[in-house]
Amino acid sequence: MSGCQLATDLLKRWPSLRVIVISGYLADDTMSDLLQHRNVRFLQKPFDIPTLARELRAVLGPGPG
Repeated sequence: MSGCQLATDLLKRWPSLRVIVISGYLADDTMSDLLQHRNVRFLQKPFDIPTLARELRAVLGPGPG
């Protein structure tokens, strides 16, 4: 099972689940469909820690004030 298929199946069960898809490949049609979901973000490899932190903040929402 691919990561995209896993994310799709998990989102069917828990629609409010927040997901970051991480890949070394550009988004294909399957991934593009998945990325239309408002709780799904895409992170292209390679990435650095500040970029990962930024994506985590984006998907989880703002931290404490």
